[in-house]
Amino acid sequence: MSASERVTALLIGFVALFPAVAVCGVPCEFPAVEPDPWARGALGVHIENDRDLIPAFRAGPRDRSAVGVYGHWVASDHIVMDLSWAMLRDLHPSGESVIGPGDVELGTMIRLPIAEGLRSAARDLGRRGPAFGLGWRAKLPNAADEGELGSDETDVTLVASAAGDLGPLRGWAGGGLAILGDPGQLAAQDDIVFLQAGLGLATLIEGRPWVPQPELAAGVALPSAGNPLRSELSASLRWGRTWSVVVVGDVGLSAASPTVGFGLGFERRFMAVTARNEPEDRR
Repeated sequence: MSASERVTALLIGFVALFPAVAVCGVPCEFPAVEPDPWARGALGVHIENDRDLIPAFRAGPRDRSAVGVYGHWVASDHIVMDLSWAMLRDLHPSGESVIGPGDVELGTMIRLPIAEGLRSAARDLGRRGPAFGLGWRAKLPNAADEGELGSDETDVTLVASAAGDLGPLRGWAGGGLAILGDPGQLAAQDDIVFLQAGLGLATLIEGRPWVPQPELAAGVALPSAGNPLRSELSASLRWGRTWSVVVVGDVGLSAASPTVGFGLGFERRFMAVTARNEPEDRR
């Protein structure tokens, strides 16, 4: 599926809007690293719809709707773990509808101890500072292969990313390798290289938690032996901090990508500390 708290919020935590989603129908999203540097975790629910989605290794398009839950836990200043799952409904061009549980996805992201001095100084000013991360994500084979809701294979994604403050904006970029099991061939796999980048308004914390925070992102999964080129552009808008509402829209840029997609999410963040510039009564 497409759309975030895409690699939630989604990377390095400033990317992924819905962790359960993959870039262009391929499981190559970023796990969250620090969705909020002053939060210790989050729980969320989301609904999504993608038109003309073609999952990995499948030939025909379908409209996919999803209702899902996700969460992430900041285990330490350098480690974030996340888990997500969704209930899926595929509507095929023939009119056939398939409903069932999707795959469980879990991931871990490690923020590297690089430029810690700059990061600490930025946090004192209510900013995030530079961040560099390495992580992985696994898709477990829970969804039914017979209805093409899943592949009945365990897929693994490896990712590296970097992010930094650009004036009032926050930019991020990264890439990695998605190792997908091929459901059509015994003991076969397909390796897909992917790239993502995004730019959004930096978190506003000076007593204005409900100021909208827009973000633009782009992702591309390069063609491989078993899958074609997939690319997307997405835009999101988040309101709130402790309680958040997120709206996401995306558009496909290649023939194998969903033509359009839409997502709506609600998230509860569990705050750990208050930034120096943020009043205690407005967290």
